Amino acid sequence: MIKSTTLLDTLLSSLFSSQCQADFVTMKESVGIGPDQELALNSYFDFKLKTLAESAQDVCLDGDESELQRLLSHIWIEYRMEWIRYNTQMQYQTVVRGQAEPELCARGAVLSYLIGIIESLLSNEEIYWCTKLAAEPIEYMRSRSLLTSRMVQMSSMSGNAGQSAIGSLIQLRDELSVKIRNPLIESRFEKVMTNLEELFTSSTALTSADLHNSLEMIMTKVLGESKVPMLLYRQTDDDTILIPASTIVGLNDLFEQWIKFLVGNSLEESIQVRRDSQKNDHVTIQWRLIQAAGGRLILELEDDGLGKNITADFKNLPRDWVVEKFHTPGLSSKIIINFKGTELADMMVFKAQGPEKDFSFAIFASQVNEVLSENQLTYHQEGTFDYVRTTQNDEVYPLVDMSKILFGKKLVTSNNVFIKVTCEDKTIVIKAASVEAMVKDSMRIGPKTLFFVEGYLLYKGVIVSVIDVIKLKESLSVKHSVSKVS
Repeated sequence: MIKSTTLLDTLLSSLFSSQCQADFVTMKESVGIGPDQELALNSYFDFKLKTLAESAQDVCLDGDESELQRLLSHIWIEYRMEWIRYNTQMQYQTVVRGQAEPELCARGAVLSYLIGIIESLLSNEEIYWCTKLAAEPIEYMRSRSLLTSRMVQMSSMSGNAGQSAIGSLIQLRDELSVKIRNPLIESRFEKVMTNLEELFTSSTALTSADLHNSLEMIMTKVLGESKVPMLLYRQTDDDTILIPASTIVGLNDLFEQWIKFLVGNSLEESIQVRRDSQKNDHVTIQWRLIQAAGGRLILELEDDGLGKNITADFKNLPRDWVVEKFHTPGLSSKIIINFKGTELADMMVFKAQGPEKDFSFAIFASQVNEVLSENQLTYHQEGTFDYVRTTQNDEVYPLVDMSKILFGKKLVTSNNVFIKVTCEDKTIVIKAASVEAMVKDSMRIGPKTLFFVEGYLLYKGVIVSVIDVIKLKESLSVKHSVSKVS
Protein backbone atom coordinates (compact mmCIF):
# COMPACT_ATOMS: atom_id res chain seq x y z
CA MET A 1 0.00 0.00 0.00
CA ILE A 2 1.41 3.40 -1.05
CA LYS A 3 1.42 5.99 1.73
CA SER A 4 0.01 9.36 0.67
CA THR A 5 2.42 12.29 0.81
CA THR A 6 1.51 14.89 3.41
CA LEU A 7 1.87 18.65 3.13
CA LEU A 8 4.71 18.61 5.68
CA ASP A 9 6.54 15.82 3.85
CA THR A 10 6.28 17.73 0.56
CA LEU A 11 7.65 20.92 2.10
CA LEU A 12 10.56 19.23 3.88
CA SER A 13 11.54 17.14 0.87
CA SER A 14 11.67 20.30 -1.26
CA LEU A 15 13.75 22.24 1.27
CA PHE A 16 16.35 19.54 1.87
CA SER A 17 16.51 17.99 -1.57
CA SER A 18 19.72 17.66 -3.64
CA GLN A 19 18.00 19.83 -6.25
CA CYS A 20 17.61 22.65 -3.72
CA GLN A 21 21.33 22.50 -2.82
CA ALA A 22 22.32 22.41 -6.50
CA ASP A 23 20.14 25.42 -7.28
CA PHE A 24 21.70 27.30 -4.36
CA VAL A 25 25.19 26.65 -5.69
CA THR A 26 24.15 27.91 -9.13
CA MET A 27 22.73 31.08 -7.54
CA LYS A 28 25.99 31.82 -5.75
CA GLU A 29 28.01 31.36 -8.90
CA SER A 30 25.74 33.65 -10.91
CA VAL A 31 26.15 36.68 -8.60
CA GLY A 32 29.95 36.44 -8.19
CA ILE A 33 30.39 36.92 -4.43
CA GLY A 34 33.66 36.71 -2.46
CA PRO A 35 34.59 34.04 0.16
CA ASP A 36 33.44 36.09 3.19
CA GLN A 37 30.17 36.97 1.51
CA GLU A 38 29.67 33.33 0.56
CA LEU A 39 30.05 32.24 4.20
CA ALA A 40 27.51 34.86 5.27
CA LEU A 41 25.13 33.77 2.51
CA ASN A 42 25.51 30.10 3.47
CA SER A 43 24.59 30.95 7.06
CA TYR A 44 21.61 32.98 5.85
CA PHE A 45 20.36 30.16 3.60
CA ASP A 46 20.80 27.49 6.29
CA PHE A 47 19.00 29.71 8.82
CA LYS A 48 16.04 30.17 6.47
CA LEU A 49 15.77 26.44 5.78
CA LYS A 50 16.16 25.46 9.44
CA THR A 51 13.65 27.95 10.89
CA LEU A 52 11.08 27.28 8.17
CA ALA A 53 11.31 23.52 8.74
CA GLU A 54 11.08 23.91 12.53
CA SER A 55 7.99 26.14 12.26
CA ALA A 56 6.28 23.65 9.95
CA GLN A 57 7.07 20.67 12.18
CA ASP A 58 6.02 22.41 15.40
CA VAL A 59 2.51 23.31 14.18
CA CYS A 60 1.69 19.81 12.88
CA LEU A 61 0.31 17.67 15.72
CA ASP A 62 -1.12 14.16 15.41
CA GLY A 63 -1.35 14.43 11.65
CA ASP A 64 -3.33 17.69 11.71
CA GLU A 65 -1.82 20.04 9.11
CA SER A 66 -4.56 22.71 9.10
CA GLU A 67 -2.41 25.19 10.99
CA LEU A 68 0.50 24.65 8.59
CA GLN A 69 -1.80 25.31 5.63
CA ARG A 70 -2.89 28.57 7.23
CA LEU A 71 0.68 29.50 8.19
CA LEU A 72 2.12 29.06 4.69
CA SER A 73 0.44 32.22 3.42
CA HIS A 74 1.90 34.15 6.37
CA ILE A 75 5.39 32.82 5.58
CA TRP A 76 4.93 33.73 1.90
CA ILE A 77 4.06 37.31 2.88
CA GLU A 78 6.99 37.44 5.33
CA TYR A 79 9.48 36.39 2.63
CA ARG A 80 7.84 38.60 0.02
CA MET A 81 8.05 41.64 2.28
CA GLU A 82 11.74 40.96 2.95
CA TRP A 83 12.33 40.52 -0.79
CA ILE A 84 10.59 43.88 -1.48
CA ARG A 85 12.91 45.53 1.06
CA TYR A 86 16.04 44.09 -0.57
CA ASN A 87 14.78 44.85 -4.06
CA THR A 88 14.03 48.48 -3.20
CA GLN A 89 17.44 48.80 -1.51
CA MET A 90 19.18 47.37 -4.60
CA GLN A 91 17.42 49.83 -6.89
CA TYR A 92 18.68 52.78 -4.87
CA GLN A 93 22.19 51.28 -4.66
CA THR A 94 22.22 50.99 -8.45
CA VAL A 95 21.20 54.65 -8.87
CA VAL A 96 23.68 55.99 -6.30
CA ARG A 97 26.65 53.59 -6.73
CA GLY A 98 26.13 52.27 -10.21
CA GLN A 99 25.46 48.70 -9.05
CA ALA A 100 23.88 46.78 -6.19
CA GLU A 101 25.84 44.73 -3.63
CA PRO A 102 26.23 41.11 -4.83
CA GLU A 103 25.37 39.61 -1.42
CA LEU A 104 22.11 41.59 -1.36
CA CYS A 105 21.29 40.31 -4.86
CA ALA A 106 22.01 36.76 -3.65
CA ARG A 107 19.71 37.14 -0.64
CA GLY A 108 16.96 38.33 -2.94
CA ALA A 109 17.53 35.30 -5.15
CA VAL A 110 17.36 32.96 -2.14
CA LEU A 111 14.06 34.49 -1.05
CA SER A 112 12.63 34.21 -4.58
CA TYR A 113 13.56 30.53 -4.63
CA LEU A 114 11.92 29.84 -1.23
CA ILE A 115 8.83 31.83 -2.23
CA GLY A 116 8.54 29.57 -5.26
CA ILE A 117 8.61 26.45 -3.05
CA ILE A 118 5.87 27.85 -0.80
CA GLU A 119 3.79 28.99 -3.78
CA SER A 120 3.68 25.41 -5.04
CA LEU A 121 1.77 24.52 -1.84
CA LEU A 122 -0.74 27.40 -2.04
CA SER A 123 -3.89 27.71 -4.11
CA ASN A 124 -4.12 30.29 -6.89
CA GLU A 125 -6.60 32.28 -4.79
CA GLU A 126 -4.21 32.38 -1.83
CA ILE A 127 -1.36 33.49 -4.06
CA TYR A 128 -3.49 36.26 -5.57
CA TRP A 129 -4.55 37.77 -2.24
CA CYS A 130 -1.07 37.39 -0.72
CA THR A 131 0.37 39.26 -3.70
CA LYS A 132 -2.21 42.05 -3.39
CA LEU A 133 -1.55 42.46 0.33
CA ALA A 134 2.25 42.40 0.01
CA ALA A 135 2.34 44.92 -2.86
CA GLU A 136 0.48 47.81 -1.17
CA PRO A 137 -0.65 46.74 2.32
CA ILE A 138 -1.83 50.17 3.51
CA GLU A 139 -3.70 51.07 0.34
CA TYR A 140 -5.24 47.61 0.19
CA MET A 141 -6.58 47.87 3.75
CA ARG A 142 -7.83 51.40 3.14
CA SER A 143 -9.74 50.18 0.10
CA ARG A 144 -11.57 47.71 2.37
CA SER A 145 -12.73 50.62 4.56
CA LEU A 146 -13.97 52.55 1.53
CA LEU A 147 -15.82 49.46 0.30
CA THR A 148 -17.39 48.98 3.74
CA SER A 149 -18.50 52.61 3.80
CA ARG A 150 -20.13 52.28 0.41
CA MET A 151 -21.82 49.01 1.35
CA VAL A 152 -23.28 50.50 4.55
CA GLN A 153 -24.51 53.55 2.67
CA MET A 154 -26.31 51.53 -0.01
CA SER A 155 -27.77 49.04 2.46
CA SER A 156 -28.96 51.90 4.65
CA MET A 157 -30.90 53.51 1.81
CA SER A 158 -32.60 50.20 1.03
CA GLY A 159 -33.28 49.50 4.71
CA ASN A 160 -34.84 52.92 5.28
CA ALA A 161 -37.15 52.37 2.32
CA GLY A 162 -38.20 49.03 3.81
CA GLN A 163 -38.87 50.49 7.25
CA SER A 164 -40.92 53.27 5.69
CA ALA A 165 -43.04 50.70 3.84
CA ILE A 166 -43.58 48.64 6.98
CA GLY A 167 -44.41 51.76 8.99
CA SER A 168 -47.05 52.76 6.44
CA LEU A 169 -48.61 49.29 6.61
CA ILE A 170 -48.73 49.41 10.41
CA GLN A 171 -50.44 52.81 10.30
CA LEU A 172 -52.95 51.56 7.72
CA ARG A 173 -53.67 48.44 9.78
CA ASP A 174 -54.24 50.50 12.93
CA GLU A 175 -56.64 52.85 11.14
CA LEU A 176 -58.60 49.98 9.59
CA SER A 177 -58.76 48.05 12.87
CA VAL A 178 -60.76 50.89 14.43
CA LYS A 179 -63.32 50.92 11.61
CA ILE A 180 -63.34 47.30 10.43
CA ARG A 181 -63.23 44.44 12.94
CA ASN A 182 -62.31 41.59 10.63
CA PRO A 183 -59.94 38.87 11.92
CA LEU A 184 -59.18 37.72 8.36
CA ILE A 185 -58.01 41.20 7.30
CA GLU A 186 -55.91 41.54 10.46
CA SER A 187 -54.34 38.14 9.83
CA ARG A 188 -53.52 39.02 6.21
CA PHE A 189 -51.96 42.34 7.26
CA GLU A 190 -49.78 40.63 9.83
CA LYS A 191 -48.59 38.06 7.30
CA VAL A 192 -47.73 40.74 4.74
CA MET A 193 -45.85 42.82 7.33
CA THR A 194 -43.92 39.79 8.55
CA ASN A 195 -42.95 38.76 5.03
CA LEU A 196 -41.87 42.30 4.17
CA GLU A 197 -39.79 42.67 7.29
CA GLU A 198 -38.05 39.34 6.71
CA LEU A 199 -37.39 40.33 3.09
CA PHE A 200 -35.88 43.71 3.94
CA THR A 201 -33.93 42.32 6.88
CA SER A 202 -32.35 39.51 4.90
CA SER A 203 -31.53 41.74 1.93
CA THR A 204 -30.18 44.83 3.71
CA ALA A 205 -29.07 43.82 7.20
CA LEU A 206 -25.39 43.38 8.04
CA THR A 207 -23.53 40.99 10.34
CA SER A 208 -21.35 41.72 13.36
CA ALA A 209 -18.31 41.22 11.10
CA ASP A 210 -19.63 44.01 8.86
CA LEU A 211 -20.16 46.18 11.93
CA HIS A 212 -16.56 45.56 13.00
CA ASN A 213 -15.25 46.66 9.61
CA SER A 214 -17.44 49.74 9.82
CA LEU A 215 -16.25 50.67 13.33
CA GLU A 216 -12.66 50.03 12.25
CA MET A 217 -13.16 52.44 9.36
CA ILE A 218 -14.30 55.15 11.80
CA MET A 219 -11.43 54.51 14.24
CA THR A 220 -8.68 54.67 11.62
CA LYS A 221 -9.83 58.17 10.63
CA VAL A 222 -8.85 59.56 14.05
CA LEU A 223 -5.69 57.53 14.65
CA GLY A 224 -3.57 60.35 13.26
CA GLU A 225 -4.70 62.54 16.17
CA SER A 226 -3.92 59.92 18.84
CA LYS A 227 -0.65 60.05 20.79
CA VAL A 228 -0.76 56.30 21.45
CA PRO A 229 -1.60 53.37 19.16
CA MET A 230 -5.08 51.82 19.33
CA LEU A 231 -6.47 48.39 18.49
CA LEU A 232 -10.10 47.35 18.01
CA TYR A 233 -11.20 43.87 19.14
CA ARG A 234 -14.50 42.14 18.40
CA GLN A 235 -15.74 39.97 21.28
CA THR A 236 -18.84 38.95 19.31
CA ASP A 237 -18.29 36.04 16.92
CA ASP A 238 -21.98 35.29 16.27
CA ASP A 239 -22.60 36.41 12.69
CA THR A 240 -26.19 35.14 12.82
CA ILE A 241 -27.17 38.40 14.55
CA LEU A 242 -28.43 40.71 11.80
CA ILE A 243 -28.24 44.48 12.22
CA PRO A 244 -30.30 46.85 10.06
CA ALA A 245 -27.94 48.85 7.86
CA SER A 246 -29.69 52.09 8.83
CA THR A 247 -28.86 51.23 12.43
CA ILE A 248 -25.17 50.75 11.60
CA VAL A 249 -25.15 54.28 10.18
CA GLY A 250 -26.38 55.52 13.57
CA LEU A 251 -23.85 53.35 15.40
CA ASN A 252 -21.08 54.75 13.22
CA ASP A 253 -22.12 58.28 14.14
CA LEU A 254 -22.26 57.48 17.84
CA PHE A 255 -18.95 55.60 17.74
CA GLU A 256 -17.29 58.53 15.96
CA GLN A 257 -18.46 60.95 18.67
CA TRP A 258 -17.20 58.57 21.37
CA ILE A 259 -13.82 57.85 19.77
CA LYS A 260 -13.15 61.55 19.16
CA PHE A 261 -13.82 62.30 22.82
CA LEU A 262 -11.58 59.39 23.76
CA VAL A 263 -8.67 60.59 21.63
CA GLY A 264 -9.03 64.20 22.67
CA ASN A 265 -9.66 63.75 26.40
CA SER A 266 -9.23 60.24 27.78
CA LEU A 267 -5.98 58.75 26.45
CA GLU A 268 -2.48 58.81 27.88
CA GLU A 269 0.07 61.29 26.51
CA SER A 270 2.55 58.60 25.47
CA ILE A 271 3.32 54.90 25.42
CA GLN A 272 5.69 55.40 28.36
CA VAL A 273 2.86 56.80 30.51
CA ARG A 274 0.83 53.66 29.77
CA ARG A 275 3.79 51.47 30.67
CA ASP A 276 4.21 53.35 33.94
CA SER A 277 0.57 52.49 34.67
CA GLN A 278 1.22 48.78 33.95
CA LYS A 279 -0.79 48.93 30.72
CA ASN A 280 -0.09 47.63 27.21
CA ASP A 281 1.54 50.01 24.75
CA HIS A 282 -1.64 50.21 22.69
CA VAL A 283 -5.10 51.28 23.83
CA THR A 284 -7.51 48.37 23.59
CA ILE A 285 -11.05 49.06 22.44
CA GLN A 286 -13.35 46.07 22.83
CA TRP A 287 -16.93 45.70 21.70
CA ARG A 288 -19.61 43.06 21.79
CA LEU A 289 -23.15 42.73 20.49
CA ILE A 290 -25.95 41.05 22.46
CA GLN A 291 -29.48 40.12 21.40
CA ALA A 292 -32.00 41.58 23.85
CA ALA A 293 -35.74 41.08 24.27
CA GLY A 294 -38.27 42.29 21.77
CA GLY A 295 -35.98 42.34 18.76
CA ARG A 296 -33.65 44.87 20.35
CA LEU A 297 -29.85 44.76 20.40
CA ILE A 298 -27.26 45.90 22.92
CA LEU A 299 -23.82 47.16 21.88
CA GLU A 300 -21.13 47.49 24.55
CA LEU A 301 -18.00 49.58 23.89
CA GLU A 302 -15.11 49.65 26.36
CA ASP A 303 -11.59 51.12 26.38
CA ASP A 304 -8.62 50.97 28.77
CA GLY A 305 -7.59 54.62 28.56
CA LEU A 306 -7.77 57.24 31.32
CA GLY A 307 -11.39 56.46 32.16
CA LYS A 308 -12.75 60.00 31.88
CA ASN A 309 -16.52 60.29 31.70
CA ILE A 310 -18.01 61.77 28.55
CA THR A 311 -20.35 64.40 29.98
CA ALA A 312 -21.92 65.66 26.74
CA ASP A 313 -24.93 63.86 25.32
CA PHE A 314 -24.61 62.07 22.02
CA LYS A 315 -26.24 63.99 19.19
CA ASN A 316 -28.66 62.93 16.45
CA LEU A 317 -29.63 59.60 18.02
CA PRO A 318 -33.01 57.95 17.33
CA ARG A 319 -35.54 58.63 20.08
CA ASP A 320 -35.79 55.00 21.14
CA TRP A 321 -32.04 54.51 21.68
CA VAL A 322 -30.89 54.25 25.28
CA VAL A 323 -27.23 55.05 26.06
CA GLU A 324 -25.63 54.32 29.44
CA LYS A 325 -22.17 55.61 30.40
CA PHE A 326 -19.71 54.14 32.90
CA HIS A 327 -16.15 55.02 33.83
CA THR A 328 -13.41 53.99 36.23
CA PRO A 329 -10.94 56.89 36.59
CA GLY A 330 -7.47 55.97 35.38
CA LEU A 331 -8.51 52.56 34.08
CA SER A 332 -11.41 52.43 31.63
CA SER A 333 -14.64 53.85 30.29
CA LYS A 334 -17.64 52.10 28.80
CA ILE A 335 -20.87 52.88 27.01
CA ILE A 336 -23.85 50.57 26.46
CA ILE A 337 -26.26 51.28 23.61
CA ASN A 338 -29.70 49.64 23.57
CA PHE A 339 -31.32 50.00 20.16
CA LYS A 340 -33.97 48.50 17.90
CA GLY A 341 -32.75 45.60 15.83
CA THR A 342 -36.02 44.78 14.09
CA GLU A 343 -39.11 46.70 13.04
CA LEU A 344 -41.64 44.13 14.28
CA ALA A 345 -41.70 42.05 17.46
CA ASP A 346 -44.05 39.43 18.91
CA MET A 347 -45.91 40.74 21.97
CA MET A 348 -48.49 39.42 24.40
CA VAL A 349 -51.34 41.84 25.19
CA PHE A 350 -53.03 41.48 28.59
CA LYS A 351 -55.38 43.45 30.80
CA ALA A 352 -55.08 44.69 34.38
CA GLN A 353 -58.33 45.35 36.24
CA GLY A 354 -59.05 48.79 37.68
CA PRO A 355 -61.83 50.09 39.94
CA GLU A 356 -63.81 51.45 36.97
CA LYS A 357 -62.12 50.16 33.80
CA ASP A 358 -59.40 47.79 32.64
CA PHE A 359 -55.97 48.89 31.44
CA SER A 360 -54.12 47.19 28.59
CA PHE A 361 -50.44 46.29 28.68
CA ALA A 362 -48.08 44.34 26.44
CA ILE A 363 -44.94 42.37 27.08
CA PHE A 364 -42.44 40.93 24.61
CA ALA A 365 -43.36 37.31 23.89
CA SER A 366 -39.69 36.28 24.12
CA GLN A 367 -39.81 37.14 27.84
CA VAL A 368 -42.89 34.99 28.61
CA ASN A 369 -42.19 31.54 30.03
CA GLU A 370 -45.77 30.39 30.64
CA VAL A 371 -49.25 31.54 31.68
CA LEU A 372 -50.66 30.02 34.89
CA SER A 373 -54.18 29.89 36.35
CA GLU A 374 -55.39 30.32 39.95
CA ASN A 375 -55.35 26.58 40.68
CA GLN A 376 -51.72 26.20 39.64
CA LEU A 377 -50.27 28.28 42.49
CA THR A 378 -50.79 29.60 46.00
CA TYR A 379 -50.39 33.13 47.40
CA HIS A 380 -47.98 34.01 50.20
CA GLN A 381 -46.94 37.23 51.88
CA GLU A 382 -44.02 38.24 54.10
CA GLY A 383 -44.54 41.78 55.34
CA THR A 384 -45.11 43.90 52.25
CA PHE A 385 -43.54 41.29 49.97
CA ASP A 386 -45.92 39.15 47.87
CA TYR A 387 -44.92 35.95 46.18
CA VAL A 388 -46.46 32.80 44.70
CA ARG A 389 -45.59 29.14 44.96
CA THR A 390 -46.35 26.80 42.07
CA THR A 391 -48.25 23.67 43.08
CA GLN A 392 -46.67 21.44 40.44
CA ASN A 393 -42.94 21.93 41.07
CA ASP A 394 -42.98 23.97 44.30
CA GLU A 395 -41.05 26.94 42.86
CA VAL A 396 -41.30 30.39 44.45
CA TYR A 397 -41.41 33.66 42.48
CA PRO A 398 -41.97 37.33 43.38
CA LEU A 399 -45.52 38.45 42.54
CA VAL A 400 -46.30 41.73 40.81
CA ASP A 401 -49.99 42.53 41.29
CA MET A 402 -50.79 45.05 38.54
CA SER A 403 -53.78 46.45 40.45
CA LYS A 404 -51.60 47.10 43.50
CA ILE A 405 -48.92 48.74 41.35
CA LEU A 406 -51.40 50.95 39.53
CA PHE A 407 -53.74 51.93 42.36
CA GLY A 408 -51.82 51.20 45.54
CA LYS A 409 -54.22 48.51 46.70
CA LYS A 410 -55.28 45.00 45.79
CA LEU A 411 -58.60 44.48 44.06
CA VAL A 412 -60.68 41.42 44.83
CA THR A 413 -60.97 39.66 41.49
CA SER A 414 -61.69 36.18 40.20
CA ASN A 415 -60.42 34.12 37.27
CA ASN A 416 -57.07 35.88 37.20
CA VAL A 417 -54.14 34.81 35.03
CA PHE A 418 -50.51 34.76 36.09
CA ILE A 419 -47.83 35.50 33.52
CA LYS A 420 -44.40 34.10 34.34
CA VAL A 421 -41.73 36.26 32.68
CA THR A 422 -37.94 36.25 32.65
CA CYS A 423 -35.43 38.89 31.60
CA GLU A 424 -31.69 38.96 32.40
CA ASP A 425 -31.99 35.99 34.79
CA LYS A 426 -34.77 37.73 36.74
CA THR A 427 -38.05 35.80 36.92
CA ILE A 428 -41.29 37.28 38.27
CA VAL A 429 -44.99 36.47 38.03
CA ILE A 430 -47.43 39.17 36.88
CA LYS A 431 -51.01 38.97 38.13
CA ALA A 432 -53.41 40.17 35.43
CA ALA A 433 -57.13 40.02 34.62
CA SER A 434 -56.79 38.28 31.24
CA VAL A 435 -54.56 37.62 28.26
CA GLU A 436 -56.06 39.25 25.16
CA ALA A 437 -53.90 38.24 22.19
CA MET A 438 -50.48 37.63 20.68
CA VAL A 439 -49.64 40.39 18.20
CA LYS A 440 -46.73 41.33 15.95
CA ASP A 441 -46.17 45.05 16.09
CA SER A 442 -43.68 47.89 16.21
CA MET A 443 -43.20 49.63 19.54
CA ARG A 444 -43.43 53.42 19.54
CA ILE A 445 -41.64 55.70 21.97
CA GLY A 446 -43.74 58.23 23.86
CA PRO A 447 -44.18 60.04 27.21
CA LYS A 448 -43.19 58.06 30.33
CA THR A 449 -46.50 57.91 32.22
CA LEU A 450 -45.24 55.01 34.35
CA PHE A 451 -41.63 54.33 35.24
CA PHE A 452 -41.81 50.74 33.97
CA VAL A 453 -43.38 51.59 30.58
CA GLU A 454 -40.90 51.20 27.73
CA GLY A 455 -43.11 52.31 24.85
CA TYR A 456 -46.52 51.94 23.24
CA LEU A 457 -48.45 50.16 20.50
CA LEU A 458 -51.99 50.48 19.15
CA TYR A 459 -54.21 47.41 19.43
CA LYS A 460 -57.81 47.56 18.13
CA GLY A 461 -57.87 51.32 18.56
CA VAL A 462 -56.60 51.17 22.15
CA ILE A 463 -53.19 52.48 23.26
CA VAL A 464 -51.31 49.63 24.94
CA SER A 465 -48.32 50.27 27.23
CA VAL A 466 -45.30 48.01 26.62
CA ILE A 467 -43.69 46.91 29.89
CA ASP A 468 -39.98 46.92 30.72
CA VAL A 469 -39.69 43.77 32.87
CA ILE A 470 -36.52 44.86 34.67
CA LYS A 471 -38.12 48.11 35.80
CA LEU A 472 -41.35 46.34 36.65
CA LYS A 473 -39.42 44.15 39.05
CA GLU A 474 -38.28 47.33 40.80
CA SER A 475 -41.94 47.93 41.64
CA LEU A 476 -41.51 45.32 44.36
CA SER A 477 -39.23 47.71 46.23
CA VAL A 478 -40.44 50.41 48.62
CA LYS A 479 -39.25 53.10 46.23
CA HIS A 480 -41.70 52.09 43.54
CA SER A 481 -44.42 50.42 45.60
CA VAL A 482 -47.17 52.73 44.31
CA SER A 483 -47.54 54.39 40.88
CA LYS A 484 -50.87 56.17 40.53
CA VAL A 485 -52.80 56.08 37.28
CA SER A 486 -55.26 58.90 36.69
